[in-house]
Amino acid sequence: MATSVKTPRMLGQPIKRREDPRLITGAGQFLDDISMPGLLHMAVVRSPYGHARVNGIDATAALAVPGIVAVVAANDIEGELKTPMPYEFGWQPFENVNDFARGALATDKVRYVGDPVAVVVGEDRYKVRDAAALVVLRQLLQRAQLRSRWPSRPAARRLK
Repeated sequence: MATSVKTPRMLGQPIKRREDPRLITGAGQFLDDISMPGLLHMAVVRSPYGHARVNGIDATAALAVPGIVAVVAANDIEGELKTPMPYEFGWQPFENVNDFARGALATDKVRYVGDPVAVVVGEDRYKVRDAAALVVLRQLLQRAQLRSRWPSRPAARRLK
């Protein structure tokens, strides 16, 4: 004699979720809700340019903001990292591209828009964000290489 097992129908049925009551009633706890003694906040200062030389960072205005503990640049953490930082993507799909080593912060050159250049650390997250906007990046824009010159050389490989 065969017994039939009822399978639950999920399509079109409400799902009872365990987290709903605390989120709906405002009892949920998020990372920004955590407050501990000595807790510091951080904001990353990023380059607005995709290809530029970093000639300097002026953090005097940011350090003058009350509650700002430090402004850290690449030269401040030089030698602290044991290995280079990994990229978010791999270079394997690209031919003839060198995987150059990079640190946590850009040292002499920024390579993409949003490349991290400095970090502002402070006691209040809103003051930290405001102080990060006061950090002045001295950058010299570099020309983009739009066209490669190597195909014009006589020894260049021809694509067919």
